Amino acid sequence: MDTITQQLSEVKANLNCIDSKGRKQITQAKISLTQTNATGSKQISSAQPKLH
Repeated sequence: MDTITQQLSEVKANLNCIDSKGRKQITQAKISLTQTNATGSKQISSAQPKLH
């Protein structure tokens, strides 16, 4: 394998790794946002006065 082909393969591997990590971070952020929204909704509900 010549040097340019090898470098291209390494760059592609690095890009795939970065892409994978980015997707994982996005998934984790979505989970965190969902949890925050759920917690926030519960806090708002408990803070509102109860109407009879």
